[in-house]
Amino acid sequence: MRLPRPSTLLLLIAAALLVSLTPRPAQDAAFDPAAMAEMLTLAQPGPEHAQLARYVGAWKGEVSLWSPFMPAGSDPLKQEASATCRTILGGRFLEMTAHGDFMGQPFESVSMMGFDRRNKEWTTVGFDTLGTYWVSGAGTRDDDGIIRMQGRDDSPQGQQLYVFELEFVSDDEFVSSVVFVKQGPKVYDPPFKMVEARYTRK
Repeated sequence: MRLPRPSTLLLLIAAALLVSLTPRPAQDAAFDPAAMAEMLTLAQPGPEHAQLARYVGAWKGEVSLWSPFMPAGSDPLKQEASATCRTILGGRFLEMTAHGDFMGQPFESVSMMGFDRRNKEWTTVGFDTLGTYWVSGAGTRDDDGIIRMQGRDDSPQGQQLYVFELEFVSDDEFVSSVVFVKQGPKVYDPPFKMVEARYTRK
């Protein structure tokens, strides 16, 4: 029989020792059928995911932009956008890919929205061509029906605190906004809405 080379033999011995020394949970105390059943239930899509699924399809949007340097009461800059929504990962998340124009340059974004059934929070994560970073937020639906997901970003210019707002107006219309609470040393009181995108089904 051909024996393993010394280096291979040492690796096999080390692996065997690692396995033998790894603590194993007591079977009687570790397994809780009720907890396992609840975990499996919460891992499945729920009513909130069914609501997100209603927004699958193609959308056209009108995007309003405000700058903190604009005089108070100024009309926003208006731009058009288009978006496509689809569910992913077995209906657990809604993915939206949007295309538009930002200050004369092509703009593209990808965002995902879901609902964390463990913590009962709506969640979002987004990426776009304005940077190489990502943003995220989590929150609940308020009494006015608007979902508000708070997020933060520690940028070189200072900490940013913001809120993603999402309103499901109808099955054929939704509004997505970004509201800033803090940008570096600047604190907005009241919070400053920088972007509002109103989408209607194509």
